[in-house]
Amino acid sequence: MIEVVYFMNDENSRHIKIGRTFNVEERLAIAQCFNPNPLEIIKIIKGDCYIETALHRRFKTYKSIGGGTEWFSYHPELLKLAGI
Repeated sequence: MIEVVYFMNDENSRHIKIGRTFNVEERLAIAQCFNPNPLEIIKIIKGDCYIETALHRRFKTYKSIGGGTEWFSYHPELLKLAGI
């Protein structure tokens, strides 16, 4: 299996999660169990913890308050990177 970095969209709350996994479908299903809003994977890139950490640092100013460490508010640069 190949580790990937994914961008998960919660359009209702206007947040994007940047995470990593070996199984995107399973990760989406787990995340959906804990979120009342519909979620969708909008982009997947080959990556590991270093790529994920670099992206978290790049967008740290836009971290969602109360949304956990991997959720970020919509920002034009993030939306462009995520393909929205």
